[in-house]
Amino acid sequence: MGCLSACSTSGPWAASSSRDGLTLVPPGGAAQAVLREMWFGSPAIWTPPPISNTDIQFFDVSGSTQAELIASFKKAALCDTHKCLPDPAVPTGGTAWALEGMESGTWSTPYCYSPKTTTLLFRTYILLPLWSPVPVGGVTITLVEKWNALEQVLYTHEAGHVAITVEDLAALNDQAHLSPSCTALFAFWSNPAVFDKLNADQNAYHARLRADCRPAVGCIPPGWLGW
Repeated sequence: MGCLSACSTSGPWAASSSRDGLTLVPPGGAAQAVLREMWFGSPAIWTPPPISNTDIQFFDVSGSTQAELIASFKKAALCDTHKCLPDPAVPTGGTAWALEGMESGTWSTPYCYSPKTTTLLFRTYILLPLWSPVPVGGVTITLVEKWNALEQVLYTHEAGHVAITVEDLAALNDQAHLSPSCTALFAFWSNPAVFDKLNADQNAYHARLRADCRPAVGCIPPGWLGW
């Protein structure tokens, strides 16, 4: 992260951010334009709003340029530390920039007296990137605006996954409640294939987004804002 050089009579320079750090430019109109582009905290870094029964978690990324941020995404390697759902339509080896998942379920009651009153409770989570530039002019307003736009699209995308998870898990609990016994209910949830439809629905969501890829619905078109 670069810092702002002080102006003085012996060295009347202003600092601007560039791909290689801070570059000195002569004072005057050009310097004023550079200073206007420097970020000193406004606009604020966008903060995602809460989602019911969902934890919003973060992983750190860093950089003072867009290229550095993209490299930081790749370095984070989310799918190396989290279980990413394979998408048959997407080649392997890509980079995940955000994730959605669910925590291990807990039972609604410590004892199962009837399948009709025993529910498996889940809590979902969203994992989003966290960028924390220091507002001292080391990054540009344009970069912050691009970051905020990206973060909102990632949030929208993962919120769509949360909605699918909530809907499908509610349907699974409805099925489990029809089990003839508590033993059958536990067997229902222990079946490795119980989440097959949920996984298929998540990939179908990706397919719908690819067919109509727009930031407003949580899809990043190729080359959008340089991302």
